Amino acid sequence: MVATRNIEAGTFVLREQPLLVACMDARFDASVSLAGMKAPRRETLSNLYNSARGIPGMTELHGIVATNAVGIALPPDGEDHLAVCEFASRVNHSCIPNARYYWDYDNFAVGLVATKHIRAGTEITITYIDPFLPHLDREAHLLSNYGFTCDCLACQKDSPTYRLSETVRMTVNNLLPDADGEGDEDLVRWGGTTKAFVQRILNMLEVEGLQGERAEVIVRFAEFEQRLGNKERAQRMARWALRELAKIEVEDASPDWAAMREIIQG
Repeated sequence: MVATRNIEAGTFVLREQPLLVACMDARFDASVSLAGMKAPRRETLSNLYNSARGIPGMTELHGIVATNAVGIALPPDGEDHLAVCEFASRVNHSCIPNARYYWDYDNFAVGLVATKHIRAGTEITITYIDPFLPHLDREAHLLSNYGFTCDCLACQKDSPTYRLSETVRMTVNNLLPDADGEGDEDLVRWGGTTKAFVQRILNMLEVEGLQGERAEVIVRFAEFEQRLGNKERAQRMARWALRELAKIEVEDASPDWAAMREIIQG
């Protein structure tokens, strides 16, 4: 997918209803699962790339879903599901993406938002994996799950910025609070309860071209402050997180919205 015009950061560039929605761990018998799908949609689905073709026990449909699906959460309990789309599923990967997808439940649609300025003629990309992983881990994950290796600047070992990129990503990964609270004491000693600490991490994201991860970082620190019992700091961080979330997805597109509101309400 290539931008046909200049696109500003925060622009919602695509929204489409999925061709198929399935539970996260589904295995499919194509002759049954697609029986009710109209022929044009079935053909569109079958034309999507299958990186798992030839794997024993993997049906053609399951391979297409595994290769192309994006994760979505459906009410009432936010259960994880998979959505396969005609266009959003064709967006290629980069470890330095310029867009990210979001789930718009009100319109039952997958959307795409620019996370940085995209010039006309530039390919629009998202990341398929955790961008903070070291290069070798990213490479192994992409190869085993999608059948390709990434050649973006962050993955080119002969690039003059390769070592810096690895250092920045591993540093961010080490400084982010864990969801289970492991390492909270270390973060406190390192000054992790200050806004300046969080801002330094955000600056590193900017250097690395990972502006789309800003909201995730701030959400993690809001939850970190809440675990420590720092109510006012947690509330300030949660308000900041909501402002960042609004830049990359529609309201309530992810469980983070409800989690941040809960922190704010005390």
